[in-house]
Order: sequence, then structure tokens, then C-alpha cells
Amino acid sequence: MIVSIGDSAFAGNQLTSVSIGNSVNFIGSFAFARNRLTDVVFPNSLTSAGISVLFGNQLSSITLPENVEISAE
Repeated sequence: MIVSIGDSAFAGNQLTSVSIGNSVNFIGSFAFARNRLTDVVFPNSLTSAGISVLFGNQLSSITLPENVEISAE
């Protein structure tokens, strides 16, 4: 079971879609930066994310749980 995604884990891979599992509770800074994502749904299990997780994408829609804490580190 995956519970976290590290900093820059999938950055710059030209991804057009992602499926983030319901067990993920942390996503690191720039984890999905510089891809080609347009719509992203974060799971309700997500409690914390780093800065610029989706920087440099072509986003038209983001679904984010209410209580997510964004870290500046």
C-alpha cells in the first residue's frame, strides 16, 4: 500500500493522467510538476501536500479534500 509520493516523483514525464490511490496521505513538493495534466482528483485520504505539486500543468479542474494542509517546505 502506497501512503506517500515523494518530492518530484513524477515531475517532467509528460503525464496526461494520474490515478492517486485512496491510501495516499502525503504528496511531496513538485511531485507532478511539468506534465500535461488537465484534471486531477486527490483522494479524501490526502492530509498534506508540498508546494507546487501541480506546477506547470494545463489544469482545468482540481478536486481537493477540504482539510489538506499545504506545506511551504
